[in-house]
Amino acid sequence: MSSDKQRYESWEAAHKHDPDRPVMFAATVVVIRNNPTARQANQLEVLMVKRAKELAFGGGSWVFPGGKIDPADMENAGSTPQTSDTLRLPDFLSDLKPDKAHAYLASQLAGVREVEEETGLLLSPANLICFSHWVPPPIAPKRYATWFFLAEAPENQGITVDGGEIVDYQWITPSATLLLRDQGEINMLPPTYVTLTELADCANCDEALDLAQSRPPPLYATKIAVLDKGAVSMWEGDAGYESGNAQAPGPRHRLAMSDEGWEYQRTSPD
Repeated sequence: MSSDKQRYESWEAAHKHDPDRPVMFAATVVVIRNNPTARQANQLEVLMVKRAKELAFGGGSWVFPGGKIDPADMENAGSTPQTSDTLRLPDFLSDLKPDKAHAYLASQLAGVREVEEETGLLLSPANLICFSHWVPPPIAPKRYATWFFLAEAPENQGITVDGGEIVDYQWITPSATLLLRDQGEINMLPPTYVTLTELADCANCDEALDLAQSRPPPLYATKIAVLDKGAVSMWEGDAGYESGNAQAPGPRHRLAMSDEGWEYQRTSPD
């Protein structure tokens, strides 16, 4: 039995599957830049930060800056006018229910606040481009529905980690970050891995921003199953998503996680 499978089964045994567990809201910001020293011009880099190992959620993992939406974010989202220079609800989200639309606007404020608290970078909500939306499975002890945003790093600002929740940082290419995880050098969470996999195909900031703006943000409402080699996170479009049967034949939209490595698989139906 693989250690990845053992870790997941131990985690599963310690938590009760509860479809009525309330969903809270959070925001993550993927800060990007073009490497200023790259021999090849415009090499895309992402800002990765390391969470303190003592933290209950993602302790010791390398992640993107972010955190939960605070009550003040919700309050301020209701009092801040929606303009192109502040908060805005994209056209593709215009049919959201009022409470979820309000949470989306608050997530922009939360993202900006968390980036400043964790890295010292000053962003504007107007610079955040929605990239994806993640919802954990009902078994998760804390279910944070998280909007992922893409933002280009402001010029002439340095990074200062808070030294509390965040203990280190680095600018690094998506591919290099994935390689470090595959080599066992760093820990990573599935949403981080999938996001980096998507960005690994982008040569520079322009391509990454074009990717985010060319599509409605994909929804990753996660379901988890276990195979002999390890755990599998599945999303809509996977043949096993509805039934929870990861061995169901057909198209794949999943992250397979085993000691042999992680692999994001996405195919189209025949």
